[in-house]
Amino acid sequence: TGVWIGDRKVAAIGVRISGGVATHGVALNVDPDLSKFRDIVPCGITDREVTSVWRELGGRGPTAEEIGDRLLRRLAALLGSPGGGFSPLSPPEMGEVEGFARRVAPGASFSVE
Repeated sequence: TGVWIGDRKVAAIGVRISGGVATHGVALNVDPDLSKFRDIVPCGITDREVTSVWRELGGRGPTAEEIGDRLLRRLAALLGSPGGGFSPLSPPEMGEVEGFARRVAPGASFSVE
């Protein structure tokens, strides 16, 4: 699963369930050295390119810290419950997550591989 801008992947989202415990992860390419991706096959996808927020914004953009802080605050607000746990996202809330991704990287879309 990932976030795509055209045919370029800017973020990866992963979920793993082991021993009845779910773990989740997200990786957003803010401003990495994209040449490193030539030596690997990210997510097993051989016919697509990896990109970054900075590349898509013409060599400028927010820092990883700025994006991380905002993403964590927003996810906590969307997922948090009064008991400190998490509750499933409703369709409107999932739309807000997609909207955030589109504001960070206009033209982004979610897809499941």
